Formats: sequence, structure tokens, C-alpha cells
Amino acid sequence: MNAYRITDWDKNYEVTKDGKPATQRSKNIRKTSLCYVRLTVQGHNPSMSYREMLQKAAGKGMMVFGVFCKLLELAANQPRNYRGWLLDTKGVPLTAERIAFALCCDAGDIDFALQVLTDKDIGWILEKDFHTEQTKSDSDDKKDCPVIITKHNETEENITEQNETKQQSRDRERAVTEKTDADKLLEKVSRQISGRAIPQIGNLDSSFKNILKPTSSDSSVFAKASTDLASADSHNDEYRRLFRKWITGINDIFPQSKFGKSNRTTFDNMFNWLRDNNRSFDEKLLDKALSLAKEVRAKPGIDNPLAYFISRFKKDFGDFTKILP
Repeated sequence: MNAYRITDWDKNYEVTKDGKPATQRSKNIRKTSLCYVRLTVQGHNPSMSYREMLQKAAGKGMMVFGVFCKLLELAANQPRNYRGWLLDTKGVPLTAERIAFALCCDAGDIDFALQVLTDKDIGWILEKDFHTEQTKSDSDDKKDCPVIITKHNETEENITEQNETKQQSRDRERAVTEKTDADKLLEKVSRQISGRAIPQIGNLDSSFKNILKPTSSDSSVFAKASTDLASADSHNDEYRRLFRKWITGINDIFPQSKFGKSNRTTFDNMFNWLRDNNRSFDEKLLDKALSLAKEVRAKPGIDNPLAYFISRFKKDFGDFTKILP
């Protein structure tokens, strides 16, 4: 893939962190994009190269020179080992059309300017094979400069395979994260209900009320609640199972990746409302609420299905927001 590159960038335009001209011995070169570049002051004595550019531009020399100055900015807005190349923010070579879009200029003017600047008699900009030239320059870079360009001997199939592998890895991490979030939410609910009267779940007896009863006002109450929760009897296991079923089911219907993580508290309050305001709270009631969520999610023509579900939940099961502190 060909790309445009400013000729002799390091020699003519690179600067150090303190703004001095960079040399081969300079050690304080910015790894990130530059704040400004060098531009030789020619004053009242323009160089021969500048005169030749004006002649080649045929009346549009000032426009071409202005474009060149903006191209210096694009080339400077790159990491150290990309500096001098005209690339977008993703490291992809810019075409004349995309440069025009980036600079809010007329595409015809950019195309004309590039023809002049890359002319063999002018040569302010070169058109090179990006991967080959970048690999060469990587070998000359300092060891502490990050090399993020793909090597030129990697095939498109290898690159695609690597991208797919990364996506699969991200998907696995997201799945693990969502499971972890459910566990954290369960612990959060357990802390929130500490000291509150917990009604029976189905045929559970009143002994369940004392599972998370706090023993002190300091942070140790939370540690004890966690310990009690882990070692509780089958009643506690039933509570955990129902709560996990609710969180897993509702997250499948309204996934966090699409509806955001901020709704976890809402789902938490819905479960608490079903449990605290129904004497016969059991798995059937939970399934009824989940069925309502599925029905709403599958209904076409709803702009915000989650908001609609919350409204329907309040209508069918009661206003769960009343339990908010």
C-alpha cells in the first residue's frame, strides 16, 4: 500500500522536547505527536526549490505552499516511528480525498497540490510503499520507540486471523465480566438487606431472617454477612438460586453491552420488590416477571424497550421504586 511521506522529515522538520532541531544524537525526542514543527525562515531570499515549486504550480503556488504547511501538521501528529507519514488516526495511509476531508479543503486543490509536491523536480513529498518503508525505518528506530506497524511479510489472512482471535478474546472477557458483575450485585443486595425483615420465600421459615443480621456498626458487619451468606443452609441456597436466575435471565433479555451497566440497581430493586411485597413469592412469580420482560423485548416498534418494561412492571407488580432509600 502506497502512502505519502514528507521528504527528509528527521533532517528538516523534527524537533526535540524542548523545541530544538533534532539530530541523530538527540535523545529527548517525543514519542507522541509533536506540538509544533520546524519550518525554515527564508525571509526575503526564497530558495531555488521554492521558486521551482511556484513555477510548477502555475499561479497556484501560494495555495500549494499552504497545503504543504498543513500536511506538515498531519505528519507531525503521529507517534515517533510514524512521524513524517500522512496517516489517519488509525495509522492508515491518507488519500487525497481523505486529506481534503481532514483539512476541510477542496479535494481538487489537494490533488493538484500533491501532484506538484510529489513531482520529481520538486520532491517535497514522496509516495512510497508504506509497509516496506516503515519496516526499514523501524529497524533504525531507538529501542524504546514502540513499533506498532504490521510487518510487511504478514499476509492479509494472518492479520484477519489475529483480529478475529482478539475479538474472541474480548468476547470471553466480556462474558466473564458479566458473570462477575452478577456475583458483585448479589453481594451488594446482601449488604443492602442487612438488618431488614426478610419475608418467607415459598415455604421458607423465619430463620432465614437472621442470615445477614448485622452484629456491629463498623465494617466487620459486612465481613460477617459475607461469611454467613457463604455458610448458610439450604434456605440461603434457595435465595441465591432465585436471585441468580433473575439476574442471569434479565441480563440475557436486556444485555449490559447494549443497555448499559447502570440498570443493575433497577433490576436489584425489582427483585427486592417481588420478594418483599408478595407473601407467596416463589419461582413461578419470578418466571412471570421474566416472561413479561421477554414479551416486551420481542414486541416490535418500541424505541426504548427497557423503559417500557419498567412501566409494565410497575403496572403488573407494583411500584418497586418505593423501596429506594
